[in-house]
Parts: sequence; structure tokens; C-alpha cells
Amino acid sequence: MRLTALLATISCVCSKAGKLDLDSDVVQLTEDTWSKTDKGYWLVEFYAPWCGHCKKLAPVYERVATHYRGGEVSVGKVDGTEEAILQSRFDVKGYPTILLLHNGRRVADFSGKRTFEGITSFIGSHMKKGVETAKGESAGGGGEEDNERNSWRSTGDQRGRSRGAGFGLGAARPSLARLKSLAAWLAGLDPVSVGVATFCGLLSCSAALLLFIGLTSPRRPPRL
Repeated sequence: MRLTALLATISCVCSKAGKLDLDSDVVQLTEDTWSKTDKGYWLVEFYAPWCGHCKKLAPVYERVATHYRGGEVSVGKVDGTEEAILQSRFDVKGYPTILLLHNGRRVADFSGKRTFEGITSFIGSHMKKGVETAKGESAGGGGEEDNERNSWRSTGDQRGRSRGAGFGLGAARPSLARLKSLAAWLAGLDPVSVGVATFCGLLSCSAALLLFIGLTSPRRPPRL
């Protein structure tokens, strides 16, 4: 029984080892070794052993891996038929699927021509964008912190404008209400009563004006 289990284990190990090409510059990735992609740039191909397009791509992909060997980009591949968790995580729908990762994060999916020039151009363009973005954040003096400050400032300005607008509207409403109430009050008055009251008011104002003029005018000295 133990001998049978031992032979089965050895057979399994040998079958997996047989899939590894020790002379290849392409790193065979699994769920257990996926943490390697957490550092730097990684070009990763999801493939299937039976896929004809994957077999056609293999020499080109090997050339790309050799080109970047020891450089800023690591090149790996994942057998999608055995790594269902990784395939599901990256929503791989077909083979081959080629992804570019940076520090474990998905940067872009390759959809161009599967040639050496096409793949290396794809990698170079996205690496250039990454460098330009990093320089822009450095020149900006703080990146996310500055964006957060600017966000708070714009939010504060919007709140201030909203409050100012609300205050002006609130201040206008009482005046409008008063005018409406005054108009309603005037509409309910008797026209004759209004005319008499107006005439009396004018007489009172005229009398007060004459009295004021008389009190403030200089008096002439009496004639001898």
C-alpha cells in the first residue's frame, strides 16, 4: 500500500517536472508561486497545452523572455487548465491571453499581433507611460495627498457657494412675503377710507412742515 502511494507521488512529481523546460527563460507560474509577480513588471500568458495558437506563439514568447532576461521585465506563463483559481481571478475567457502586470496589479491586456515586435512594443509603451506618470506625480509634489487636498478645497468652495446662494434666497423670501401680505391688506381696504386717510395724512404732513419752517426761520428785529 505504501509502495503504491510512493510510486503515485513520484509519478505525479515526474509528470509535472516533465512540463518544465529547464532551458527556458519563461517562468512557469502557479498559484503557489504567483507571489513572484508582486514585484516589478511581469508579462504573463495564460495558455492550454492543447491550444494550437499557444503552440504557435511559444517560440515568439520564448524569444521575448530571452530578450528581457535579467532586465526590468519578467516573463511567465500559467497553464489555465490546471490553475483554475488564477484563471478565474483574471477572468480569462480564451487562450492565449497575455497580461502585463506591475507590482501585482493588472496594467493592460495584449490584443495586438503576436509577434516579437508587437509584444515588445506593447511592453515598452506601457512602461514609458508608467515612468511618465511617476514623474508627473513627483513634480506635482505629493500625488495622492495633493489630489486629496484639492478635492477638499473644491468641496469646501462648493459648500460655501451653496451656503451663500441659500442665504441670499432665504433673505429674499421674507421681503417677497411681506410685499404679498401688504398687497393683500391694501386690496381689502375701502377706497373711500383710503382716500380720506391719505388726505388727512397729507394735511398733517403740510402742517408739520409749516410749523418746522416757522420755528427754524430767523426772526427779523422789530422796526423802531
